[in-house]
Amino acid sequence: MNEFDINNVVIEDEDGNALDCELLLEFEEEETNRTFYFYTPVDDEEGNLFVFYHLEGTPEDDMREVVTDEDIDLVNKVIDEINAMDFGDDDETADA
Repeated sequence: MNEFDINNVVIEDEDGNALDCELLLEFEEEETNRTFYFYTPVDDEEGNLFVFYHLEGTPEDDMREVVTDEDIDLVNKVIDEINAMDFGDDDETADA
């Protein structure tokens, strides 16, 4: 039996295509004891994102799709917070 690798998974898209995906972001939501995982397809240039959660105490590979309005709102809030962060990667170059 293959060991589950949380960092690299195969996700089936809405058209039934199997996509090799890699973990982009992971965050814990302490109120509900869930960990959310954001995946993006390898070699994806369109910015597709798949979000799943894992409930503490369930098997590691029991990943559930985010479908409720409450969960979607939480995920959008996290994305907005990340987009608002300043990572200091401006294109400004210092004069030498």
